[in-house]
Amino acid sequence: MHTNEHITAREPGRHRATCVRLPPGRPLLATSAVGGTSGRVLRLQGEIDLATHDILDSAIAELVSAAGDIRIDMSEVDFIDVGGLRILNVAARSIRDADRAVTVVGLDPMTRRVLRLLSWTDLLASAS
Repeated sequence: MHTNEHITAREPGRHRATCVRLPPGRPLLATSAVGGTSGRVLRLQGEIDLATHDILDSAIAELVSAAGDIRIDMSEVDFIDVGGLRILNVAARSIRDADRAVTVVGLDPMTRRVLRLLSWTDLLASAS
């Protein structure tokens, strides 16, 4: 049985990238957060499911604790389960409760539909 290999790289104060790699093959989920003067951007790439929830949760928690507005780019997400959507929805509410803006970009039409069915409009309101 193979175990997940967690890889984290950080450029101090500017960039953090994390991925889970299941041998063999590409990472299941890669995250990168980049800070700028207008806020932070979290780019997600791969699949978000039970195996990668912890990585997503950690990446978002780091952004929620930082100052400024947040943009979450999901244009390279191949799959997201309802648990991953819940993590994003809870984060969006926390960010907005702190009077900060959150923008989600790159949601595919099926994910938008699921969010509507769940009435998790915090993500849809900001999605483009």
